[in-house]
This record gives sequence, C-alpha cells and structure tokens, in this order.
Amino acid sequence: EDDKALQVSQNLVPVVSQETLDANPDIEETLNALSDVLTTEDLAEMNGAVDLERQKPEDVAQAYLEEQGLLG
Repeated sequence: EDDKALQVSQNLVPVVSQETLDANPDIEETLNALSDVLTTEDLAEMNGAVDLERQKPEDVAQAYLEEQGLLG
C-alpha cells in the first residue's frame, strides 16, 4: 500500500506502432480490453509483487490476466 502517496495517479495508455498493429490485427482489441480494467493501483500491486516479493514478472502478469478474465 502506498501510504505516503509516492505513487502518483497515472493514465495508463498502451503504445503500439502502426506496423505492429498491421502485423497483429487482434492486438488492438486485446489491449483495449486490458486498458478497460488495468488501474494504477493494480500496476502498483504488480510492481510490488515483482520488486518486493521477488515474483517473476511473467507469473504476476499471467495471474493478473487470468483474474481479469482476459486469458481464455
């Protein structure tokens, strides 16, 4: 928990090149779905899991995506 308000509020925006979108047409829908649910608080919790608890980033990301119903 950020009890000292050190983690400022942020607008989370995925940035992808047009070339990547053209090569992977489904990625836009996937990123939009992620943007709909990902919050600054979620990101801070995931960063803590990786930085403080030493969990693997890919494991933290997978667990989050599964919890949000974004993998299927």
